[in-house]
Amino acid sequence: MDGSGLQVDFVMPDRRKTRGTQVSGTLRVNALLYADDLVLICESMEILTECVRKLEAKTRQWGLTINARKTKWMTANCDAEDARLKIGGNPLERVDKFVYLGSMVSSKSTSAEETRRRISLGAFKFHQLRKTVSDQTALSTRTKARVYKATVLSTILYGAETWTCNDDDYAKLNRFHLRRLQQLAGPRRVGLTNAKLYLSAQTAPLENIVRRYRLRWAGHVRRYEENRWAKKVLFGDLIGGKQGRGRPRLEWTDCFESDLERAGIKKGRWTTMAKERTVWRDAISSLTSTSKK
Repeated sequence: MDGSGLQVDFVMPDRRKTRGTQVSGTLRVNALLYADDLVLICESMEILTECVRKLEAKTRQWGLTINARKTKWMTANCDAEDARLKIGGNPLERVDKFVYLGSMVSSKSTSAEETRRRISLGAFKFHQLRKTVSDQTALSTRTKARVYKATVLSTILYGAETWTCNDDDYAKLNRFHLRRLQQLAGPRRVGLTNAKLYLSAQTAPLENIVRRYRLRWAGHVRRYEENRWAKKVLFGDLIGGKQGRGRPRLEWTDCFESDLERAGIKKGRWTTMAKERTVWRDAISSLTSTSKK
């Protein structure tokens, strides 16, 4: 339908250097699909209502029924106070956030909710390890840290490539990480500076790890072919929309540029460096190299 989805204006200038042409255009993202997990994206309530109606009619043709209790709807930067959505006569719950494929999507378009949620999940995972790992004095700090990174950190950092973190988010992540490392070290942490604690655990501040994840993902997408949707969306710009009052919200590209600066990579050189996986990996490893010092 016209008006459904988000329009993304993309340009792939790198092709001009290799093939003499420049790939550019407009991409419309109407939905996110993964197995039976579906997200519809529309520009207005009228269009969304019509899309839901057509989806319900089409699923019925195939003998499928949409579960109204599990179906939610959300608006972002949109005034729809009196709007209602129904499926099969049942009203759908309106929310300001939801979890899709394990990651929190918020109407505020920030990662604050997701980082807090991930820290809570990590804290629960760490609590499960206390009797078997963290409280075991016979185990070395490095051994405990390996288990911690494989279980707790992997839980916290799920989807970190897409986060848009501000200073407050980074501070919360760093505090959690440092506190857990101190617990793992136990009495051995006495007299250890934070830098030595990171070294003993062969890790780095969580902020640095998040930044490396984001850069690693950017390099991975950079090596995609020009026709891949992920590449067009990640490096494209939304068409239309209105900027709300106040300070502009932090965008993924803002964080990415900050990551480049932190890693000592010039903005104009990163696309060339990212073409080679090993070169890019070595360049971004400086963010977490405190574990090797």
